[in-house]
Parts: sequence; structure tokens; C-alpha cells
Amino acid sequence: MFKSFMFVVMVFGIALAAAAEINPIEVLQSDASREDKVEACRLISVSGDVNAVPVLEPLLADEELSHMARYALEPMKSDEAGAALRRALQTTSGKLKSGIVASLGVRRDIAAVSELIPLLQDGDAVIIEAAARALGRIAAPEGVEALKTAIAQPDLSYAIAQALGDGLFFAAEVILENGASADAAPLYDVVYGVEALPVHIRAAALRGAVLARTPQDGLPLILEALQGDNPVFLTAVLRTVLEMEEPNRTANALADILPSLVDDRKIQVLQVLGELGYRPVGKAVLAEVGSGTLPVRVAAIRTAVRLEHEPVLPVLSMLLSSGDQELAEAAREGISYFPGKAGDEAIMGMFKSGDAQIRLTAVELVSQGALPVPAELLMQVAQQDADAGVRLAALKGAKEYVGSPQLPGLIELLLAPRSNNEMAAAEEAIKLLCVREKGASKEDPTVPEVLVDALSNAFAAGEGPSKLAVMRILSATGSPKAFDVVLPIALSGEGELKDTAVKAICDWPTDVALPTLLTWVQTPPGDTVKMAALRGAVRLLAPGQDTPGNLCQQYAALMAQASNANEKKLILSGLANIGHAAALNMVVEQVADEAVKAEAVAAAIAIAEKLGSSPEDKEALEKAKALIPELGRRRKK
Repeated sequence: MFKSFMFVVMVFGIALAAAAEINPIEVLQSDASREDKVEACRLISVSGDVNAVPVLEPLLADEELSHMARYALEPMKSDEAGAALRRALQTTSGKLKSGIVASLGVRRDIAAVSELIPLLQDGDAVIIEAAARALGRIAAPEGVEALKTAIAQPDLSYAIAQALGDGLFFAAEVILENGASADAAPLYDVVYGVEALPVHIRAAALRGAVLARTPQDGLPLILEALQGDNPVFLTAVLRTVLEMEEPNRTANALADILPSLVDDRKIQVLQVLGELGYRPVGKAVLAEVGSGTLPVRVAAIRTAVRLEHEPVLPVLSMLLSSGDQELAEAAREGISYFPGKAGDEAIMGMFKSGDAQIRLTAVELVSQGALPVPAELLMQVAQQDADAGVRLAALKGAKEYVGSPQLPGLIELLLAPRSNNEMAAAEEAIKLLCVREKGASKEDPTVPEVLVDALSNAFAAGEGPSKLAVMRILSATGSPKAFDVVLPIALSGEGELKDTAVKAICDWPTDVALPTLLTWVQTPPGDTVKMAALRGAVRLLAPGQDTPGNLCQQYAALMAQASNANEKKLILSGLANIGHAAALNMVVEQVADEAVKAEAVAAAIAIAEKLGSSPEDKEALEKAKALIPELGRRRKK
């Protein structure tokens, strides 16, 4: 990449050196090609060599090179360039002359104004249009007056009217840029008032007319557009409002006319009031929340919230139970996002409502993050609310936030549930808590012993379905300490308790259960347990848990205990993940069994792709190819 860059630099350097040796003036005076002369003009435009003016001036009348001659003259700071362009007005016509006029405008050549003004009456419309725009860019007083007179003429063509409008607009922008806003405003007014002009030009002039005035003097124009019937002007002033100084004065004026506006304009003005952020207009906004059409009320709610107008909060609380779903949702969203302490207090007040639906809404808002620290509040509601639906919603909402401090309360709800749904929600919440606590420390990625101890005590105290739920949670922790609590039940318990414990051991997420599962595969504690234990063992005998050689030994023991095709298929699925010669040899031995041949071939292909280049791996692969033709074709690919 560096070499490529250096090559570009070298080529560029050569080009510069070659250009330095070329005298562009001599090129223009020679019989050089058009392309060479175009390049010469470009070089002169960069150098600004005033000595080229006498050579460039004749080219202004050349149809092929006039535009490039102008291109070279425009940036020159000397008056000689301007004088050449002014003289060319007398020797050119049509498009060439219009181009000369445009260049004088680009140069803002005041000396040319007296020659450009008569061109506003030229018989060629192209020249009139060019003169109008050039005079605007120059912005000399006499030129501006000529434009104002010209645009007042009746029956102007669309193109000429637009050019005159452009010229006045350009002049206003130049004058405003020079700090004379009082002189610019009337020019914007003229452009805005010419109905024949394109509406986008008039809208731009309206914006300029407002901003060129003081906020107090610009307000009447804004209010006129707001109450008028032109949507383009409306959009323009609503954007302009956000640019004005003294936004508080503007906000008050908008609030005053708000009741008189039609609905669609009310909505737009409400949005602007929200952008302006002037809080004292909240009273006017609140009036729109309480009555009117639905779209206006929704827009007013959002603006009142943006303005942090606290009196809207009681209204929103009442609207939560509105029969209109959109209005209720807007109220819900408003309370949820209302900033600061007042918004938090409004939500807390909802929990004291005698209406269970409002309390339920409060729970949903808090569950979605409406309060910064929701765990303890949701737990309190889950334990104390009189309505079952509210309690359940609070418990489900709390699961994403609870930590160790909430564990005793969750265990209490688990051991003494008021419904099966509440017990299931408490179980899920504790499981999620364990998952979070397990990942809280990189040094020790296990569930803290204090949690396991609390769950073990709960297991001892639990009865019936609650005891089973605690056992499932202990299993989810994967803790060796929890395993020691569950295993005795699996070995000596009875009924549903024993069945749940056996399932928990088979589903245990850590390898602490592996020795037990390997034993159960050989001598299961029940006829239905062997397959579950085998499935658990295969899950735990995954790459990374032990060396590939040791894993293969474990799988060999499992294969020796396999008594049917389903068990063999399960073992083959685990072997497919181990890239070791012993795994491939073991899989190849099963190819002869038609009941599992397809699975054995698939496993062999998967293992072969993971093999290394050791002699043992190569030998195993060659033996496998002799029995599995598909393996050879796959390896070639």
C-alpha cells in the first residue's frame, strides 16, 4: 500500500513539474488544441496571473472557450479582469453575454451595476434572468431598486419573475450578512408578497423576513402564516420559530393563538411548543389535554410532559382508565416518561388507588423501568396487594430486578403461595436471580454458597409442590452443595419427590453429576431412568470437559451399556463432537449395525473433519475410508 502511495506521489510530482514548464499564456496564443487551451485557462484560474487578461479577453467571444475564459477571470482580484468582462458586454450576445453577466455577479462587480441595470429590459429573456441574479449578488442600492421596480411590472413570465425574485432574495441575504438587517427585511417582504413567484422562494423569503426583524416585529408574520391557508408557509414559520431569539416571547404568542387554530395546526404548534421548552405555557397546553379531539389531546399530553408541567400528572392518572385505548396509552406513556421527582411520585401515588387496574398499570410501568430502583417496591406489591392479578404482575415484573436482598421474600412466596401461578413466578424469579449471581464474579462463576444455603433451608421447610419447586431451583444452581441435598432424595425418596429429584440429577448443569449418571446408566434406579441418565451423561461429556482420550474411554463404557438403537444413536451424537482416533474407531464399529448405520456414518464424517495429522489419526481415517466411501469423498473436498 505504501508503494502504491509513493507511486501516486511520484506521478503527481511529475505532472506538477510538467505544468510548471508550460506557459499557459503562450498556449492560448498558439495553435494548440481546444483541450490544451481549456487546460491553460484552468491553470490561469489557479495562478491568478493578471498578465493573462489581454489574452483571455478575446476568448470571451469565442463560443468554445468563453466559459473557460470566464472561469479564469472570475477569481482574479484585479480590476483588469472586471474591466475585460464589462467590455465584453458590448461584443457578445445571447448565451455568451448571459455568461458574462453571470461572471460579473460572481465577482460582485459594483462597477458593472450601471451596465447591468439596462439589461433588465433586454429583448433576450436569458440575459434578463442573468442580469437579475447578478444584480442581486452584487446588492448595490441602485441595482436593488431596479430589481424592485422590475418585479412590480405586470404580466412577467414565470422564468423572469423567478429570476427577479432570486435576485432580490440574493440581495437580501448579502445585506443581512453585512449586518444591515433593517435594510434586508423589506426586500424579503417584496419577494414574499409576489404571488407569481414559486411558493418555495416565497417561503424562504418569509423565513428571512421574520429573522431579519426583532422577535417582536417578526411575530405578526408568524401568526399570519399560522392562521393562513398555505401549508408551505405554515411549515416554514414553524421551523423559523425554532431559530428565533427570545423563544419565550414566541412561545407565549403561540400559546395565545392555540385555541383558535384548527386541529392539524394545533398539533403542529403543540410540537413546536415542546421544542421551545418554555414551561409557563404549560397551562395553555393542559387546556388542550382536557378536551378536544383525540389527536390534539394526545399531542398535548406529549408536550405537557416535555415541558414538565406537573399539573398534568393528576389528569394523566385519571386518563389511565379511559375507555379510549390510544388516550389511555398516551397517558400511560406520559406518566412513565415524566422527568424528575414529580413523575416518580405520580407513579407511587397510583399504587394507592382503589382501582386495581390503575395499580396494575403502575406495576407494568415500574416493571418497564419507570422507576430507578424497582425491585423492593415490586416485591412489596407482590406480597401485600389485595388483587391476585396485581400481585402476580408485580412478581413477574420483579424477576428482572431482584437480587440477594429480595431472596427471603421470594422464598416466602414460594413456600406459601396464594396460587400456583404465583408459585411458578416466584420459582422463575429465583432461578433468574441465581443466574445473575452466578455470573457476578469472573473469579468464581458459581452461585454463592449463601444462596445455596438459603435454598437448602427452604427445601427442608417446604412441602408438596413448593418443595418440588425448590428442588428444581437447587438443580439450576449446579452447585455441588445443592447436589448433595438432592441426590439422597433421588436414591431413597418416594413418589413424586423422588421422581423430581431423579430428573433434577439427570438435568444437572455441571459435571458434579457425571459419576452418578454413569452409574445410573449401568444400574438405573428405575427402568425409565437409564435413557434420561444417558442423555445427561452425553450432555456433560462434551469437548473441553476432559481430554479427548478420557472422554472416549467414558463413551466406550456407555456404548458397552447400550441395549438398543436409540441409546446407540444418542451416544453417537456425542462422539461426533470429539476429534480423536478412538472416537472414529468406535463409530466405525457401529456401521455394520443397520439400525444406526446412518447416524454412524454422519458421526464419522463429523469426527474426520476434526482429526489432526498424528499417525493414530491417519491410521484411523484410512480404516474408516475402507468401510465408509462417503468419508473419502468428503475429505477430498
